[in-house]
Amino acid sequence: ASLHYQNACKHDEMNEDLWLDWAIMLHESAKVRQDVKKFRLAVEKCVLAHSLSPNDPRIIGQWVESLSLLGALSSRHDLLIEAENKVIKATTKFPDIPELWYAYAICLGAQALYYEDPAFYDFALEKIQEGLSIDSSIAELWHVKALFHGRLGSYFSDKKLLDLAEKFYAKTLCLKPSCPEVIFDRACNFLEQAELLESPDHAQASCEAFEKLFRLQKDALLYHPKWLYQYASSLYTLGDLSSNEPAFLRSVEVFWQVLLIEPDFPHIYRKLATCFFQLADFSSDTTLYKKAFHYFRKAAEQDQEGQETWLDWGLSLIQYAHLHYDRQKEWSIYVEAEEKLRKAGALGSEHAFYHLACLYSLMGRFTDAMHLLEMAKERDTLPPVNELVADDWLEPLRKTSHFSQFLYHLENRPL
Repeated sequence: ASLHYQNACKHDEMNEDLWLDWAIMLHESAKVRQDVKKFRLAVEKCVLAHSLSPNDPRIIGQWVESLSLLGALSSRHDLLIEAENKVIKATTKFPDIPELWYAYAICLGAQALYYEDPAFYDFALEKIQEGLSIDSSIAELWHVKALFHGRLGSYFSDKKLLDLAEKFYAKTLCLKPSCPEVIFDRACNFLEQAELLESPDHAQASCEAFEKLFRLQKDALLYHPKWLYQYASSLYTLGDLSSNEPAFLRSVEVFWQVLLIEPDFPHIYRKLATCFFQLADFSSDTTLYKKAFHYFRKAAEQDQEGQETWLDWGLSLIQYAHLHYDRQKEWSIYVEAEEKLRKAGALGSEHAFYHLACLYSLMGRFTDAMHLLEMAKERDTLPPVNELVADDWLEPLRKTSHFSQFLYHLENRPL
């Protein structure tokens, strides 16, 4: 398509619509692959179109969008400021053009990513509402409204915001029923709801949305490892929430597909490790535990600072130790698990304190275990009291008077 646009523009280089259409195509392609080079090319075409028609709001809107996403992706603050200055002038001059309010929202969303500040999403939602008040039939405005509600809901772990996002995704799909980007974002929102609410129904809805997407885009999966990764994550969550072993097995298959397409995909090895850990927990199969450890090693090589990798690795080692009747072998595995959990704590995992306390309980190091439970309490990372008294790993510690006193203070502390 780009080649044909190039030939067309050679024959009709004064046609601003051709330059704009080329810019839109490059922009959409850049969004799919998060391609900085294509965003730059899209901006170049917008500049050429603008030189031919300086007062066309469609061109200004596309220019702002491409500049904004280029700025966020390349960490170029100057481009974000340039985009915002352009769109402020444009919305002042053409306040009745909804596409410009959409571009303004995209610009603010890009700033939210750049500054890691969710307040920009609130400002963006105001601009979206301006656009919808002019024309409520524009699917793209509903889509970005859903997307930003979802991002806010994810950031604040807010069920109501995620529910609103789902409502707006449903509205978008009424207007644009087969748009892959909308279906993907909706599936991800279902996954966020599943994880927040611990809801297998939402996990199932996420899986079904991804499967619908794949039916519509059978030939495009090689170009969308992120789609496959999120689908596999949905299958994993479904398996975790419903103790569904086939879902775990399917998630492993899909994660492997991602690995074949993009071996360095972020967190892929940790996801595979936790899948095998869960499968091993179903069957107590030592072979599955060893596969989990293999992928935990790969995950640590991929990201030495990944606290979740070290934490899960430590927990899987403790489970694995319980399969051995040789006390010396069990003890050596506990020592290795301690090393992983302490590494997670050093990297900032506050949940490591509680899990280390459990490990020290199993090792008979009761003074250390109580100290760590106190630290977990100070950081408000203790599980509920009913889980504390039911945790098998704390059983040796529960027999001590120190634990009884600790539990008494927990049960009687003021709310």
